[in-house]
Amino acid sequence: MCVTCGCGEGDTRLSAGADADTHRHHHDQPHEHVRLERTPHETEMLQLGQRVLTRNDELAEHVRGWLEARDLTAVNLMSSPGSGKTAVLEATARAFKGGRKPAALAGDLATDHDAAIAYFALPSSPVITLNGESPLAVEAFTTFTDPGATAHDDEGPLPVTVSGSVDVNSPGDYTLTYSATNGYATTTVTRVVHVQDTIAPAISELLITPSTLRPPNHKLVDVHALYEASDASGTGSCAVSVSSNEAQNGSGDGNTAQDWVIVDGHHVQLRAERSGNGTGRIYTLTVTCQDAAANGSSREGRVLVPR
Repeated sequence: MCVTCGCGEGDTRLSAGADADTHRHHHDQPHEHVRLERTPHETEMLQLGQRVLTRNDELAEHVRGWLEARDLTAVNLMSSPGSGKTAVLEATARAFKGGRKPAALAGDLATDHDAAIAYFALPSSPVITLNGESPLAVEAFTTFTDPGATAHDDEGPLPVTVSGSVDVNSPGDYTLTYSATNGYATTTVTRVVHVQDTIAPAISELLITPSTLRPPNHKLVDVHALYEASDASGTGSCAVSVSSNEAQNGSGDGNTAQDWVIVDGHHVQLRAERSGNGTGRIYTLTVTCQDAAANGSSREGRVLVPR
């Protein structure tokens, strides 16, 4: 294309006046010049069969469709050579943020009047490395310290920001998100933290009183289980159960069907009786404590009905 008049191979150039047959410049494109005869004060209206830029519009529509199909955004920068397009591109690339990567495509008229071009390379996307494990298990009702993460790109270390929180007093799964950006691209990595309660309630020494029932008069006697239980969750509950080395209504024990009654987790009633054919009766009291996570612990104590 001629950089002075814009004509090119296959074009028809419309001119008027004394300069219609020649140009005052040189180019190699063969084309035809058409002379329009008119006086200096005449105006002539030309009727065109189609818009001059019809082909250009068709190509532009094709390019827009191609870009949209690939989720690409294009901005067309047009100006005269040396006016600063490259400087604008460089500044835009440096300010570009987000997950998209900028790129530049140059297209020029056939001219040698371009300004010098400075080429630049964008840094790679940040790389984030988690410290510690992921997923990470944490005991509930303790403390949690985020082990953190490090980040870098090909130009060196980068700061890491973290979002999300972990509540050690509420068992469950939590997600921490680590992000790092170099101004051109942003990388995010997540860590799952499992807060779980695996520790059973603690039961102090179990004291049973009385620990011996006499005389064996077949009466129910109040027996107390003295202990303390604690759990970090504060939700532990305790219960007591009774078992015996003799049947509740065995031979030679007075023919009573119910030999114990559970009042609450610290209080039972035991029957003061034993088999006349045995060596003595042993009641076993078992205290069991359980928390909301189904962690359990137990202690046992004995009450004797001697022969």
